Amino acid sequence: MANDQIRYERILTLVFHCQKYIVPTGLAVLVAAFLMPCSGWAQHTGPSVNLPMGHFGYDLIEHLETRGVVSPSIRLRTKPYDRGTVLKIINEVQDKIKTDANVLTSAERSLFEKLKGEFYLELASTQNIQTSDVREKHIFEYQMHEDGFSYLVGDLVIDQSVELTRFSKQNDSLGGTISLSKGSGRVRGLIKGGIAFYADASNTLVKGDEQSTDFGSSYRGGVLNYNPASANRYALHSDAYIVIEPKWFRLQFGKDNMAWGPGYYDNLLLSGHAPSFENIKLDVSYSRFKFTYVHGWLRDDRDTVNGRKDLSDRKYIVAHRLEWKALPWLFLAGSESVIYGGRDVELSYLNPLVPYHVAEQYLGDKDNNTMSFDVLAFLPGRTKVYGAVYLDDFTSARNPFTYWKQTWAVMGGGYWAEPIGIQDAGVRIEYSRIEPFVYAHKWRLLNYTHFDAGLGSQLQPNSDRWNFSISYQPSRRLRAEVGFRRIRHGEGDIQRFGYEYGFTDDDSGKQKKRFLMGIKEIRNSALLNTSFETWSHHALYLQYELSMIQNLGNRKGFDATQNYLRIGYTLDY
Repeated sequence: MANDQIRYERILTLVFHCQKYIVPTGLAVLVAAFLMPCSGWAQHTGPSVNLPMGHFGYDLIEHLETRGVVSPSIRLRTKPYDRGTVLKIINEVQDKIKTDANVLTSAERSLFEKLKGEFYLELASTQNIQTSDVREKHIFEYQMHEDGFSYLVGDLVIDQSVELTRFSKQNDSLGGTISLSKGSGRVRGLIKGGIAFYADASNTLVKGDEQSTDFGSSYRGGVLNYNPASANRYALHSDAYIVIEPKWFRLQFGKDNMAWGPGYYDNLLLSGHAPSFENIKLDVSYSRFKFTYVHGWLRDDRDTVNGRKDLSDRKYIVAHRLEWKALPWLFLAGSESVIYGGRDVELSYLNPLVPYHVAEQYLGDKDNNTMSFDVLAFLPGRTKVYGAVYLDDFTSARNPFTYWKQTWAVMGGGYWAEPIGIQDAGVRIEYSRIEPFVYAHKWRLLNYTHFDAGLGSQLQPNSDRWNFSISYQPSRRLRAEVGFRRIRHGEGDIQRFGYEYGFTDDDSGKQKKRFLMGIKEIRNSALLNTSFETWSHHALYLQYELSMIQNLGNRKGFDATQNYLRIGYTLDY
């Protein structure tokens, strides 16, 4: 006990000492984590890395959870899922198969076996003999069982696709053809059952007609890097992090993406659509509660902040989230975030428990503080419904629909598994509304962005969107989805606050906003997405979108028909 006390004192001394001398706080926390007592690891399954965003397992788990095969879990309410959580789901489903061999459809069983094949190392380490015949292949694989289980695996991913965009004849100069040639490698592993790690790196050669993106800007999840004198452009991307996970918490340090909230197409606080960023993330789960804290380092152009004349590009995000499983079928959550910058890391924001609205006021009300609340309910009939509200600047003393500084957003939707008894199908509907000036700030450096991409909804402020889709996966190899999307967007974007449109704080000036004010662009789209696994780890995919657009680019009378087609092939080995 005395030794543990000495260790904790050393941890606190190290963290504050590093902060004082402006050494990255993440490094301090990382080193401190190695000093923490590790006695709980012996009874714990060990740390695990995350399931990459976009993995087929997310759709499979959501479908099984909605139709009652997987028990609703507090650990499935934010993404990415860690592999330890997915492993527990695999064991839960495997136990149900032993009781009822028909609990899964043929297609679900095939997908489940594929998922088990990707977890064969973890299944073997937990002495679960119910391993899959569909074992995942790797470029290289190493295992060691002496002095704690260790492993290292490496994979190679190659993706080649072509995108064609064509408008109606009078506007066809807006179209183009782009070739995307992507190569990436990734490794993940576990060291003596105590430290998990993950790293990937990708480079995408971009060739074609699209030349408008600037050097150093975000581009399709990466950062564009090219020689202006060359016809070649490259989108570079890399994620890497380590994880320690004693029995009662999980600490992740590095670079990765995340999504908070119940939405499928979008979320309001953190959607996961912006490029990933360096961060420290802490998860604590206890019974029906889960608490998450993250401090991240963002990128933006150098700009003035808080009215000073000096320029800065130091920009950070801090956020925390508390989730509660109120009933076996009902989940409630509240989140809070702050964008701050132009200075060193704030010690007040390193406290994961302090209310950030209070901390921001304590520091002089010079940052961009927001909050959100969401609810998710699983209902009879293999359905779930969900909703969220996001509050940027809000006061109960003014009309939220007309006062220009009342900036808020809402999102709601639902998913129906096996509609009218059709196995392996799903129906989804989702709506988002983003009021004018949401996510923007009077100081550009404090906009709710990373590079030039929004951290929250993909929609620009002063917009709304309806999404409707029907998905069908009759086998492991084939998946198809058809859908309809309607987007309305008034004037404005995430980079400009109300002052730039003539709104003022003085009651004698311009005060009243109107949703979708200005020239309104309306886009109605029909969508088709299909993928076919030609053989294990090889897949062909096709995406098609037909859009009818009114007032394209918020230009009155500038109407167009847009055809978008993407065809590609991916190899994941």
